[in-house]
Amino acid sequence: IFPNLLFQDSNTGFRFRQIWPLAPDRMEVLQWELAPREEHPAVKTHRLQASILFLGPGGFGSPDDAEALELAADDAP
Repeated sequence: IFPNLLFQDSNTGFRFRQIWPLAPDRMEVLQWELAPREEHPAVKTHRLQASILFLGPGGFGSPDDAEALELAADDAP
């Protein structure tokens, strides 16, 4: 497992996130959700919206998300 791969299990579902540094002040975050194939569209919409509203790119509850990423960037060599 690479250091830029995160597993996240929360009340909004289970997901994988991969973080790619692009520059000292920029990153790209890719996310894959694990969900039932036949998930009802309304349930899917609710799950994804809840994830976006609470969990930021780093996977922490906002506003802690931005703070955690900034602190990690400050510690980078």
